[in-house]
Amino acid sequence: IKKSGFELKVITSRKIELSSKFKVMKNYIKNFRINLIFIDNYSINSVWEKEISKYCKIVLIEDFLKRKTYCDYYINYHLVNGKENNKYFVKKNCIKLLGPKYSIIKKIKKKKKISLNKRNILIFMGGVDNTNVTSKLISLLGSRDFENFNIKIIIGKKNKRKKEIENKVNKLKNFSTFIGVYKNLYNFFRESKLCIINAGVTMYETLIIGNQILIIPQSNFHKRILKNYYKHNVFDHIDNIKNLKKEKIIKLLLNKVSKRTLQNRKAFFDDKGASRIVEYFAELIK
Repeated sequence: IKKSGFELKVITSRKIELSSKFKVMKNYIKNFRINLIFIDNYSINSVWEKEISKYCKIVLIEDFLKRKTYCDYYINYHLVNGKENNKYFVKKNCIKLLGPKYSIIKKIKKKKKISLNKRNILIFMGGVDNTNVTSKLISLLGSRDFENFNIKIIIGKKNKRKKEIENKVNKLKNFSTFIGVYKNLYNFFRESKLCIINAGVTMYETLIIGNQILIIPQSNFHKRILKNYYKHNVFDHIDNIKNLKKEKIIKLLLNKVSKRTLQNRKAFFDDKGASRIVEYFAELIK
């Protein structure tokens, strides 16, 4: 944040203080003449919002709303059909920015050209992978059917099974691991024939590349995200890793992404969501 030229003020790192005490935040709003505050924090509740809304306008970034909100603007890029339950919005004139065109993902760097390698398979199940899907995929892809493919696995820093996964991969010649959160994952996506990923932010980043994708949800929340897109034919998915067979993966590796699927993806996804949000609010304060 500081490298980008912005001033950074750390209010508190304790969730209890953030959700219950308002004096610190009120002082910041007053001293720095804040007119608009963006909230992307699950620990903040409607009580906090109600109090803060007396002093400035609120922009709430939320995956799926489950509580009452006093926000003036609401951003949810998972809702492809552009609908949200109005019963939660206290302010009836709340403006909603909905759908994947407002997805907050990184811009694609178009300077470096990377050619697609038909022998590369990428696995990235997010920074944590609580359900240990990565290990299950290694067992599945470790068969002879995939011995001619280069299988790359990105392991998140917070994955508690890092050593276990690395030990498993070390026994397989065609596997390699990459630890940590990369600044730009697009290069990994671009050079892979097939990307096996979860239904988080990575899904949106991968969908704008154009290669084969298999999405595996890791929670009911992920399943809810995917359900929005089922009828739009933009990706292949499997609801449960237990139901994934090697024949499914082989089929994806043998086939190209259809023109219709690519067209559907382009209609929904791009890397301009963050810019659209910035431009929208920049116009308001002119």
